[in-house]
Amino acid sequence: LPGAQVADLDAGCVLLDKDNVYVDFCYFHNLAVPGVQHSGDNRTGEGDGDDETIRFQLGEVPPNVESIVVAISCFAGDLARVQNAHCRVYDFATGSDLCTFSLGGRYAETSLLVCKLYRDAHAGGFWKLQVIGTPINGRNIVEFFFQDTHGPMADLRNEFKVKAACPYNDSKFFAAIEAMREAGVEAARTDKDAHH
Repeated sequence: LPGAQVADLDAGCVLLDKDNVYVDFCYFHNLAVPGVQHSGDNRTGEGDGDDETIRFQLGEVPPNVESIVVAISCFAGDLARVQNAHCRVYDFATGSDLCTFSLGGRYAETSLLVCKLYRDAHAGGFWKLQVIGTPINGRNIVEFFFQDTHGPMADLRNEFKVKAACPYNDSKFFAAIEAMREAGVEAARTDKDAHH
């Protein structure tokens, strides 16, 4: 359509430890982490089939990861203007969808928290799926973990904690991030500038 904007939807996930502090992200700037593989950034939605996928090999996820939260985000615009888009959680072993969400025009926010995979301590560490399906703002999975102590990004971080049922202590989180920085771990990026 003339003048129509193409929505750039991004799939991303965060891997969390027992304290719900992030271990890593799998998203458009980090396509592979142990046990998780992202198909790559599709900015136009062109082509048949799923535009972006995240595939989990849960047996290969590091033992310090206790849960994984998956989100779909609009890099620009909002979900209210998205048409003909959906997301699904698919079980390759059984060939069936575990849950699906239609994204077209249903949410005014910019992201949807899709689901959480978590190790069930009561079931011998067996992975389980918790469907979330809750809208939230934020342009990508990384934005739920900014270190602002107050203001909109701090509010977004606290909203994520509640909606994803991932409570954690901010001071412990900040200390863990500082330890990563001191160990030379590069900070996660939120831009899509190829020249960065």
